Amino acid sequence: MLVPKVVQAGEGLINDINGASVRDGEVGIWWLGQNSFAIKCTSAVVYTDPYLSSNPHRLIPPPVNPDEVTNADIITCSHDHSDHIDPLTIPRLAEASPNARFVIPRATVRRLLELGVPEERLIPMNDGSEVELCGIRVWAIKARHERFDEHPQHGFPYLSYVFDMSGVRIYHAGDGIPYEGLISALRGYKPDIMLMPINGRDGERYRRNCIGNFTFQEAGDIAADAGARVVIPMHWGMFADNNEDVLKFVDYVTARYGNLSVKVLAIGERFIYSASDSPLGL
Repeated sequence: MLVPKVVQAGEGLINDINGASVRDGEVGIWWLGQNSFAIKCTSAVVYTDPYLSSNPHRLIPPPVNPDEVTNADIITCSHDHSDHIDPLTIPRLAEASPNARFVIPRATVRRLLELGVPEERLIPMNDGSEVELCGIRVWAIKARHERFDEHPQHGFPYLSYVFDMSGVRIYHAGDGIPYEGLISALRGYKPDIMLMPINGRDGERYRRNCIGNFTFQEAGDIAADAGARVVIPMHWGMFADNNEDVLKFVDYVTARYGNLSVKVLAIGERFIYSASDSPLGL
C-alpha cells in the first residue's frame, strides 16, 4: 500500500508557508493529508477541511498540531464528517488563528457553534453562494455525497468550493460523486487547479456504511472535461480501509489526457503554481 511521504511537519512547515513568496498570478499549495490543504496567495492563507487530530487508524500522523496553525485567514469546511469538520481540530484552530473566518455549509452552522466558534466568524454558504474575504472570492457548489440531502431551510449539507486567489482559480471538490450538471457548472468557473478525491466507492465499503467518493477515473475525467490545467489527488493514503492507489490515478490521467498535468503532493511539500506556466511544464 502506497502511503504519502512526509517531507515537512510542525513548526518547519508553518514557517515554510509563512516564508513562501508568491506573486500576483501565483499560489502556493501544501497538502496536509486527506482533503486538508494550506493555500497561499498574495493576500491570505486558506486552510481547507483541516483534519489535524490524532487517530490510531491514521496511516500518517497529523503534520501539524492545530495550536501551531497561527497563520490562517480563511478556513473552509465542506461537510460535517469528522475528517472534514474535525471536532478535535476546529476549536483549537479557531483559538490559534483568532481572526480566521470559517466558510461552511449553512447546514453546519449549529455544529460550528457547538464547537465554540463565535457566530460572527462564520460565513454560511449554500449552492450558488459567493463571498469575498481577504481579497479572495469564494463560490460554493453543491456536492452529491451519494445523495444531495438538501434541507428545505438549511440547504445543501455537502459543498465544494471554487477560490479565485490572485487570478488563479482552484476547485476544492470536498467529498462527492458525479452528478448531471457538475461539469457544466465547473466550466463556468474556468478552474486552473482541481483538488479531487480519488478513493472511490464499492459494495464492500457500502456494507460498512462508508460513504463513497469519486473513483480515480471519474476524478480525472471531470478535471479534464472541466478544462483544468492541473489536478491534485486527495482523500488517499489516510485510512487503509478507504484508500486507493494514487499511481493508478497518475497512470490513467497521463495515458488519457495530454493537456492535464497531475501533481501528486507529499505531505508538507510546497507546490508553487503560476498562471503563466505551461500545462505540461510543471
